[in-house]
Amino acid sequence: MDGAMADTSRQGLERMFNARSIAVVGASDDPTRIGGRPIRYLQTCGFQGQVYPINPGRDTVQGLTAYASLDDVPGDVDIVILAIPATLVADAIEAAARRNAAGVVIFSSGFAELGPEGEALQDRIAARAAELGLQVLGPNTLGFYAAPSRTVATFSSLLESGPPPEGPVALVSQSGAFGAHLGIKAVKRGIGLRYWVTTGNEAGVSTTDVIRALAADPDLSVIGVYLEGVRDGRALMTAIAGARAAGKRVVVIKVGRTPVGSRAAQSHTASLAGDDAVFDRALAQAGALRVTRTDEMLEALYALSRGADLTGDRLGLLTVSGGAGVLMADAAHDAGFVVPPLPDAAQARLRKICPFGSPVNPVDVTAQSMNEPSLITDHLKAMFADGGCDAVVGFFMNWLESPLLAEKVRAAVLEGLEGQSGRTFAMVANTDAETRALFEARGVMVFDDPCGAIEALRQLRHQSVRTAPRDWTALPAATASPLAPDLTEYDALQSVAACGVAIPDVRRAETPQQAGAAAGASTGPVVVKILSPDIAHKTEVGGVALGLTGAETVAAAAERMLGRVGEKAPSARLKGFLVSPMVSGVAECIVGGRMDDVFGPVVMVGSGGIHAEIYRDVALSVAPVDRAGAQAMLRSLRFWPLLDGARGAARADVAALADTIVAISDYLVAHRDQVAAVELNPVSVGADGQGARALDAFIEPKGATA
Repeated sequence: MDGAMADTSRQGLERMFNARSIAVVGASDDPTRIGGRPIRYLQTCGFQGQVYPINPGRDTVQGLTAYASLDDVPGDVDIVILAIPATLVADAIEAAARRNAAGVVIFSSGFAELGPEGEALQDRIAARAAELGLQVLGPNTLGFYAAPSRTVATFSSLLESGPPPEGPVALVSQSGAFGAHLGIKAVKRGIGLRYWVTTGNEAGVSTTDVIRALAADPDLSVIGVYLEGVRDGRALMTAIAGARAAGKRVVVIKVGRTPVGSRAAQSHTASLAGDDAVFDRALAQAGALRVTRTDEMLEALYALSRGADLTGDRLGLLTVSGGAGVLMADAAHDAGFVVPPLPDAAQARLRKICPFGSPVNPVDVTAQSMNEPSLITDHLKAMFADGGCDAVVGFFMNWLESPLLAEKVRAAVLEGLEGQSGRTFAMVANTDAETRALFEARGVMVFDDPCGAIEALRQLRHQSVRTAPRDWTALPAATASPLAPDLTEYDALQSVAACGVAIPDVRRAETPQQAGAAAGASTGPVVVKILSPDIAHKTEVGGVALGLTGAETVAAAAERMLGRVGEKAPSARLKGFLVSPMVSGVAECIVGGRMDDVFGPVVMVGSGGIHAEIYRDVALSVAPVDRAGAQAMLRSLRFWPLLDGARGAARADVAALADTIVAISDYLVAHRDQVAAVELNPVSVGADGQGARALDAFIEPKGATA
């Protein structure tokens, strides 16, 4: 979607989210039916605009004047809700346009979800709506609810008990039923909803469009997204990046993980950069937090909607149980927090008042605090004042709802928090609704699981880092010259070298004798490889011979190679031999990339050689990648300590390796109309200052069959 279309979509959605008039086509007098629920909800949720039920068989619907058709409605409408059979939708869209509607919400099913015929009908309706300037939410959608305007365009059970408590959170879901499930669970968790939007089949309005529109609301702070699939990954990344730049925290559940495509058999790159791994990295690059379970989503939404920015990593752990302290310490380590000991002076002071406790961190006030709740106050104050903690998690079992302890323990905790406005404190306890509300009103996050609390703080820290807006859809023009047909390794090496990848002095030979002659010109041992556009992994068919010296030796080895390869790959087209000097370095890597169906050019780097798929230690990035991004990819590898000179080993030329990654990124962008995948494996990385060279290259053109 170009900029003008994106602006039109955003403006249309903003008008729908702030509707002043709504028509319901297929309106029912029965408030339990699909066509009756929106009218009931509009009345019970306090919508102040005009509601026009469309039902040719009735004079009134739920106490409101009914109209035979949209054309009979007195004036324009902002939203037209369609609760009618799929075969009637096309005519209703024409009528909606005559009423100058901003958009239609299509509850109706019977479209793309049913197969090719339904998909064709959906495409025709979407195309016509676009011509008419109408936003289409759906079809097959549960619709939406916008709390600021009390606009209701849904039949979801989420609103059966009235409007949900309002807060700073938006839920956006491609699935209506699961979106309703998330909404109901969110309300029960104490998460206030500002918007709830389900997009259904996304014939018009996409999840991306909704995120883009919601980002403009200054009173919205968190966007939770449930995704099943995306057509334009870069547009999604752009929308998320824009929301993050506007100060919104974004958390995403992405389901529907797919197996690697058929081209995995052709190159390592495709199998190492699987679809879901790419999606995971793309969300991270855009600034979103990805979760995988409903409970993770809810706890993230809770923390992100209540917690202030948490930019530090120093975590204090206060507990009334030594066992819980150990559990939380492990969870804090796993979440990337530092658990620093309190200063010696603070420890000495606390030991005097609680000699059987542990004032180190975790700080254990023991069961003695049942008798002396002031111990909780004193230790909590010390952790914030002396411990330099960025956040504190307190574990109190069931004390806060105990008939014997609750009043005193509550008071002790609240006293310990006095003067700590803006500091992050998460409390873990079994609590009743009254106690939870008491502490939440004081800015305290309340959890019932210690590990869940610490994970929520990790999520809060992740989303406290501001990101700049970025248009991921803006790529340089694909300017590469056409690739040679039937690419061999030699052709591939020359192609990537033209984009800045360093390669050895390789030579091509058509016969074993020419291979021997090429080797004779070398000053050291050589490697001989079979050349074929049909063989990606030459080692597996005996197509590689290493460490050869002398023309006769090389010619004989090449002759034997022809026999082995002919037996193991009889249908492969053989194009001669590649002769290259033997190259050694301090490390071997794989660098490559492919054209992802959703995100386009994607770059990959990992530990390389023949073990690339065994170790599966890779880092991904949506292209383009600059040098800083390439270096960040390298530092994320488990393999990184070896590149960085672990245990006194020579440090690899990381700068040269980063330049290779950048060159492959540029290559993929320039060749994105021609190349499906490119792989350099191995890339031999010399010691610092000695460069990095691609020893093998494979290019899979678009349209090639595995």
